[in-house]
Amino acid sequence: MDFTSDSTVRRSSSASAAGLAQSSSELEDGLPEADLQLIRLHEQRDSLISKRNRLLQELESLKRRTQAPLENVAGADARLMDLVLLSGPESATIGPAVETIDGSTDLQRELATKSDTLPLLNMQARLQSLRELYAGVELEVESIEDATATEVIVKAQFSKLRPAFHVTLKLKYREAVLVGCDVQDMSRSVRWLLRDLVRCQNPPRILLGCFEFDSLRERRSAEFDRLASAMSRYPSLVTVERESEACIRFARSVSPTAVLRVQWLIELADMWPSTTIATTLVNGSGELIDTEQIKAGLLREYGVSLGLQELCKACLCL
Repeated sequence: MDFTSDSTVRRSSSASAAGLAQSSSELEDGLPEADLQLIRLHEQRDSLISKRNRLLQELESLKRRTQAPLENVAGADARLMDLVLLSGPESATIGPAVETIDGSTDLQRELATKSDTLPLLNMQARLQSLRELYAGVELEVESIEDATATEVIVKAQFSKLRPAFHVTLKLKYREAVLVGCDVQDMSRSVRWLLRDLVRCQNPPRILLGCFEFDSLRERRSAEFDRLASAMSRYPSLVTVERESEACIRFARSVSPTAVLRVQWLIELADMWPSTTIATTLVNGSGELIDTEQIKAGLLREYGVSLGLQELCKACLCL
């Protein structure tokens, strides 16, 4: 059988089709309108098929480009998980998905499961931290629970300076929310000075205010002791007397005689303790001498300790 004739026919058919395509514009003038419309639809179909093929090729290429990074990310996640597992203690075991931690939970167990910066729930650990942070304060907590509310009695004793003073707070919680705070008791020696804190409804502010008040009392007593020790170097000229916790008196007994009083007052301003140092100087004639500007300048220049010593020397001619 001779196959050359078929190939010849196919080549001639292709050539004739190309010839028809080249002369289509020439033939369109002689074809009916229905045939012309059919030819245009075939051409539009061929164009759309070509566009679809190009889009499919581009999509396949895009998939190949993005597949490698995704595989890298998956591998990185797997390596990170391996590192996390290896970094844990050897005795670590996978526990339940949800674990309940409350104030009665053992401290080590709470620390092992803690992954936030919220305060510890373990009450004993928190009390120990408070004792270390606020030296000179003794805290005692008692809880009274009933069906509708939980009452907590907090007793705090501040003993940086003797005699110590105490404050007792009654806190009322409802569904773990603080709904009330009352000062049940406070030492009579400080109740008037801390009267604003008695009316306060904020437990942390009350306790911090009392702690700061006690710290200022301790510093005042220490500064008065240093000042009295410094002036005691002149026993033949000056006598020293502690008139009260807030006032110390210096008297020059030889000419020119004079009496200097230094008052260190601690008062609450906006429910926060602050100090004021006031001085009065009376000469031998009973005349009151203004020392306010001298005192302010010396305290600003030398600080409280050395400034008060220099003030005493200047006023008592030492």
